Amino acid sequence: REGFETAVFLLAAFNESDSPTTAGVGALLGILVAVGLGYAIYRGGVKLNLSKFFRATGVVLVLVAAGLVVSALHTAHEAGWLNAGQQKALDLSAVVRPGSVQSSLLTGILGIQERPTVIEVVGWLVYLIPLGLYVGWPPGRSVSRAVQARVAAAALAVCLVAGVLCLTLAPNRGAGQPATTFGTDSAQVLAMGSGRAEIASTVQSPAASKAAAPSDGDRPRSTFTATRTGVETRSGTSLELYTATATGSAIAGLPARVTLLQAAALNGGRLPLGAGNGASPDSTVAMSYRDVVTLTWWIEPETHQVVDLRWSELVTRTAAFAIGDTVLGTTTPVVSSVDPAQARDALAKAAAAEARLDDRHTALTIGVLLLLAAAGAAGWLIAVRRRARQLPQPTAGPARQLVQR
Repeated sequence: REGFETAVFLLAAFNESDSPTTAGVGALLGILVAVGLGYAIYRGGVKLNLSKFFRATGVVLVLVAAGLVVSALHTAHEAGWLNAGQQKALDLSAVVRPGSVQSSLLTGILGIQERPTVIEVVGWLVYLIPLGLYVGWPPGRSVSRAVQARVAAAALAVCLVAGVLCLTLAPNRGAGQPATTFGTDSAQVLAMGSGRAEIASTVQSPAASKAAAPSDGDRPRSTFTATRTGVETRSGTSLELYTATATGSAIAGLPARVTLLQAAALNGGRLPLGAGNGASPDSTVAMSYRDVVTLTWWIEPETHQVVDLRWSELVTRTAAFAIGDTVLGTTTPVVSSVDPAQARDALAKAAAAEARLDDRHTALTIGVLLLLAAAGAAGWLIAVRRRARQLPQPTAGPARQLVQR
């Protein structure tokens, strides 16, 4: 197996190298170093303390395994499975620089990230400390059962109290899916999941002349089933875009029939070919209209808060000529948005609520881990006391009776 792996690596090295001479010299030096190490191990293997050697290599393997735990937690967050405890705990960018040798060793082997999060540090410590003590503890140096019982009881008390405090003092969630107000307009997420959202929102008709805000209070809200259409990042906060359509009010009062001259004016000054053959310019044609308002909401996915809202209205005019229905002219969408200052204020509130929610998830996660550790300490304490009760008790033999006399 080792020979086959060596051949594969050498083949890859020769294929990637621009100089066969350089690759050959490197391969030869590597083989010579391997021969030297093998001879040194063979000669010194008899004098090597295998207990210390395997204990040291075991500790290294525990470090590698702890790095795998960190990598698993990091990958779980990237996959969207783990969102708790994602606050930055340390900044190791001065040591773990991408592309450097230190990064290859620390990240590639030990799994240490450039900026580890709270949950990654907690997972690393929870795995490394107990398993490292178990593997690295020198043989023959047993700890008395009394000491084990005291350590287990102390660990049980500390973990239990700390876990209860984390669960009790965790920040509250705040109002569930609160409504966001933009002047006389508002929007509120009622339900969200699987790329869809139920949103109660006001509707504007930007193309209508009466699009100004009403003076008698807020606009009425309607409920929409919106579909997720994209993702956008604003000021470091990731937002999801949802869209839905509604019927506008710009066509209210538009004429049901227009003359051919009016139809030509709507069509850029001329009628479609064959539309006016043999007809008087004052003759009329039936008109139909389609008014569609597209609503777009920017939503913070963790707190489900709406941070921005936009309306885009498109009016389509269709004339019923003798040659068939014809769309007259090209309608340009009319866009209306909320005040940018109000959108920035809503984004800041959503970011603060997201941070509070992350702190809550972190506190709850750490609290649950501490309670699990307390359960492990309780099991350890019970096992130590059970073993102590199972020990044979000294009997009153002749020697003991002699000492008592």
